[in-house]
Amino acid sequence: MSLYEISLASLAVGFLLLSVPAVYGRILRLGVTRDLLYGAGRAALQLTVVGYVLTWVLGRRHFLAAMLMLLFMVFMAGLNTQKRQKFPYPWLWLKASVVIVLATLGPLTFVLAFVVRARPWYEPRLLVPLTGMILGNSMSAVVLGLDRFYFALRDKWPLVEARLCLGASRYQACLPVVRGAARAALLPIINTMMVIGLVHLPGMIVGQITAGGDPALAARYQLMIMYVIAAANSLATLGVIYLGISRFTTSNHQLRYSLLEEKSDVGKGSKG
Repeated sequence: MSLYEISLASLAVGFLLLSVPAVYGRILRLGVTRDLLYGAGRAALQLTVVGYVLTWVLGRRHFLAAMLMLLFMVFMAGLNTQKRQKFPYPWLWLKASVVIVLATLGPLTFVLAFVVRARPWYEPRLLVPLTGMILGNSMSAVVLGLDRFYFALRDKWPLVEARLCLGASRYQACLPVVRGAARAALLPIINTMMVIGLVHLPGMIVGQITAGGDPALAARYQLMIMYVIAAANSLATLGVIYLGISRFTTSNHQLRYSLLEEKSDVGKGSKG
């Protein structure tokens, strides 16, 4: 089967497609044209650099090289989590990075050791791309879960306060908020699994087919990745939501009204 390569010249022709959303945004005055072009240029630079770095890392097949690549990816995931949050949380990038790593490490190690049975288990050709896919999805789930948690807590703080007054711990009192945030974070992966193969063909299958690989094998790998993503998203979301509980409540099981009031007027006059 032929492998259809994309040259730099061909890629430049493909870049013309961005004129559609650029013109669309300009006509409707959406204010996104500059960000769109900046994002496209940044993506091109990032992926070009990553392509050369991956060539070096995968060529060496060395544990340390793979770990350095993964540490950088985790660091960037933590920074992006911090950048995309709207509520005050010091050192969120570090705490989120730790949670995402722990949530990713268990399911991924299990799959590499017992499902793929890679030898060695840290085979960079498998470890690096799989970790990148899982980290990206976990980061999105964490951002969505924390965002929903914060706004739900602002809206339902009287309910949380009432449960605290009745003797519930801060974790028990926040359970209705946790349920909604965790559910929102898991919905994207659930919806994807519902339509995968019917409406949506994921990147791994498309990449394997266009590269001349076996579509059936690609489908099995994609299924495995979906299962890992679901497990990692669950663990990561739960971890950062409970970090959020510790942020907005005290060890004495009281709400930190001052933090909730920083971007909202809820709770005003209720401290007494």
